[in-house]
Amino acid sequence: MAKTIIVRCVDPRFEGEWTENILLAIGPHYTLTELAGIDPLDEEGFNALVKKAKALLSINSAINRLLVLCHEDCAWCKANNIKEEEQLKQLKSLTEKLIKALPQLKVEMGYVDKTGKLSYLKEVSGE
Repeated sequence: MAKTIIVRCVDPRFEGEWTENILLAIGPHYTLTELAGIDPLDEEGFNALVKKAKALLSINSAINRLLVLCHEDCAWCKANNIKEEEQLKQLKSLTEKLIKALPQLKVEMGYVDKTGKLSYLKEVSGE
């Protein structure tokens, strides 16, 4: 049974060539996708994301972790001239907001490289 929710980009590599690596690293999971995953969501978008996560929690009480992912070679970031340093800053900011909104979950952030390998996971908060 899935115990993890992933918040990630809509990049099709997550459902294609990266699928196996992500599944091996994380295990069964639910996925919430956002344009560019870590793009700074406005308040309405952020609230919608939290509402979706809470809906998943209401149907599966075993969920205990939320993982926010960004990835190398992001087309959205390139198109918006967002450098890797800024991308990681946005990742941390979104993660911190999710910690406050969903305190019952252990919240982590991760970075996926061009091969689909989860190159690091960093725990930001958790119970």
